[in-house]
Amino acid sequence: MVWFLMRAAYGQEQKAQEFLEAKGIETFLPLQEHCFVRDGKRVKKMQSLIPNFLFVKSTENEMKKYIGKHPVDFLHHYYVPHKDNSGNAIGTKGIKPLVIPDEQMAAFQQWYAIRDDNKLFIADDKMHFTKDQQVKVIGGKFAGMCGRVCHIKGQSRVGIVISGVGIIFTAYIPKGMLEVL
Repeated sequence: MVWFLMRAAYGQEQKAQEFLEAKGIETFLPLQEHCFVRDGKRVKKMQSLIPNFLFVKSTENEMKKYIGKHPVDFLHHYYVPHKDNSGNAIGTKGIKPLVIPDEQMAAFQQWYAIRDDNKLFIADDKMHFTKDQQVKVIGGKFAGMCGRVCHIKGQSRVGIVISGVGIIFTAYIPKGMLEVL
């Protein structure tokens, strides 16, 4: 079994999650609290951290039973280019479902479980790393996480790439809590 990134119609991520979990399939839907004003009242609502996406741990054959079929006809694989070293398409369409490596999913889930208002998620297409040192956090609530040192808002943070999805960032990490890998 592998972790797939799945696309759902707008606002249907939780419905897909409930359906798949009822079928015994493991899912991960990171949510964040969103505050807004409605009719003059402040309202808090949980929304998907990555709108329209759901992480599903399954096999491709198992997912074929549900993708594009009622009652989750709005759920599909997120596809990425599938090319050889020369850039030629592999297969009939040259695409394949995006699979998230287990170690990246474990880091994402660990990051998500830590309650800290200063951690960040930035979509893959919004930020690109320059070559920075690969480090491991050796103390504090982010201990054990590995990634690259980067500076955001004048602070040292550790960025962890979730392939094809985005980059998660810890809150500020003092340099004394980092170990070069």
